[in-house]
Amino acid sequence: MNKLHKILCVEDDPDIRMILDLALSKLGGFQICLAEDASEALKQLDGFKPDLLLLDLMLPGMTGLELFSQIRSRQEYIDLPAILLTAKLCQETPAEYTQPGMLGVIAKPFDPVALVDQIQGLYSSNAG
Repeated sequence: MNKLHKILCVEDDPDIRMILDLALSKLGGFQICLAEDASEALKQLDGFKPDLLLLDLMLPGMTGLELFSQIRSRQEYIDLPAILLTAKLCQETPAEYTQPGMLGVIAKPFDPVALVDQIQGLYSSNAG
């Protein structure tokens, strides 16, 4: 994995999108692209070429996991990693949360100040 610069964030809640924008671009210095659903994310993907996907688990029309599978089925994105955002954490981690390329899960609500370090930590610990 290369150094993390560009993150495609897919989140349907406008307030959380705003927080992601502030935390990741202003505090983290990342170049980010925001999408409110899977279809918008797929439209932005080729023009943006992200290093990482940050996906809300529960999206309208298609889950974050379904979107992740669809993106990784394309040859040019076969190695693109992702991190899930979800308010629905359980005691046991479902197997699909640990599939290849899924770097981890960040619980909502999250601390915007700690978010950059959480993402960097998950990305770095899975590098190589």
